[in-house]
Amino acid sequence: MSTPLTETETSYKSVLKDMRSANPEVLRETARDVFQEKIAGMNKDQISSSAGENNSGATAVMDVFSESDRIPKFDYKELFVGRVLGRGTFCIVRECNFNPTSTGSLGSSSSRGSFLGRLTGGSTHSPTGNNSNNKARSSSGHRSISSDRSLSAHPNRFQRRGKNRSRYVMKQLSPDLKDTNKISYLKGIVDLAFETRILSSLDHENIIKLEATSYCDPFSEGYFILLEKVNETLAKKVKGWMDLDRQCKGITGVFTGSKSKIQRLNSERIVAAYDLAVGMRYLHEQRVVFRDLKPDNVGFNYVGVLKIFDFGLAKVLDDRERTKDGLYKMTQKTGAVRYMSPENAQGKPYGLSTDVYSWSMILWFVLALEPPFALYTEPMIEERVCKRNYRPKLFKSWSPRISKLINQCWKENPFERPSFADVVEEMKMELVEVDPQLAEMVEQSGDLLQTPGIQE
Repeated sequence: MSTPLTETETSYKSVLKDMRSANPEVLRETARDVFQEKIAGMNKDQISSSAGENNSGATAVMDVFSESDRIPKFDYKELFVGRVLGRGTFCIVRECNFNPTSTGSLGSSSSRGSFLGRLTGGSTHSPTGNNSNNKARSSSGHRSISSDRSLSAHPNRFQRRGKNRSRYVMKQLSPDLKDTNKISYLKGIVDLAFETRILSSLDHENIIKLEATSYCDPFSEGYFILLEKVNETLAKKVKGWMDLDRQCKGITGVFTGSKSKIQRLNSERIVAAYDLAVGMRYLHEQRVVFRDLKPDNVGFNYVGVLKIFDFGLAKVLDDRERTKDGLYKMTQKTGAVRYMSPENAQGKPYGLSTDVYSWSMILWFVLALEPPFALYTEPMIEERVCKRNYRPKLFKSWSPRISKLINQCWKENPFERPSFADVVEEMKMELVEVDPQLAEMVEQSGDLLQTPGIQE
């Protein structure tokens, strides 16, 4: 005998039925109501947070739309929209540049003028993709406690310069969603609005930069955002590392300076993992949990600076969802199963440490040069990894520090995992040991904190 539906479940099914027959205008208005209701609750919750807790970053994330002139705005007709670079569940991403023949008004916004200069090549664009400050700043405008600079953004390390057709992309809802899948259309509107809101308040060289938006708001037809372009994902980068690794270990490696190439290969991989940890530490300082950390959502811009992108599933922690033990009742099974923490996959409450688990799987992927659980199906991952605590093999060629760190980060118990602040400090020491030439850059990126190593 089936269990009767609760009043809430019955109401939800009724809403879904109504949404499937609604016209796009009604869907957009509904999305606006959903968004505003969530934001109102989160703002109220932040105001009533316990005294002494530093929530300035999260509060700024919720207040970003009040600064209407801070983010440049453009009309679609002012842009050249190029080839499709990618498609997601809700959105499509395409190359774009400014259309110099456009008759659109340039407006008086100083932020718009600055970005327009970069679009047309009239001013210098920082290759790190953030503002000119070398130190990361919190969204409240004050210097962040994690002031370490990305090593891939260092002017002397791993940067590739050259011509590129476009350094910006346009992201907007797939145009066919409103006709083919109205529920996804509604969800996509809300997700893109939240992504805009979060990215608007973040300022870090390892976080994708929101460059501009359309003049219309996120709940209007044709809304889009302009982002800095990611030229290569980490997943694609690893394929290149795999090819180089095979060359160095092959018979021709003896004659092509394989030793120096292997040294550089090892350094690049550790630097990438370090920069990813630095970017994630900044997000966690802002109380943002990413929830979809995987190689396809990490990339490199036109000069090789690592960027975390696709914030569609990112979420600012909401204390209304907080449990007694400090975790949060958030949407279950959010993200890619292969990189998903066990507690998330099993529908349990989770918190910031879910991203730490994902980072450990990415580090394993970067070092092993193959995906974790490559031969596992999704049900196998859920059964063996999440329920029986299987983990990938740690190779003897890896340093004891790295193996120990990975072991800690993918602990089954989320409370036993280190924070990204701890991870960054461990990775700093690993960097210096892997490549002594990195010592000066590590010193320039921020003071090495004298913290004890991670305990077994």
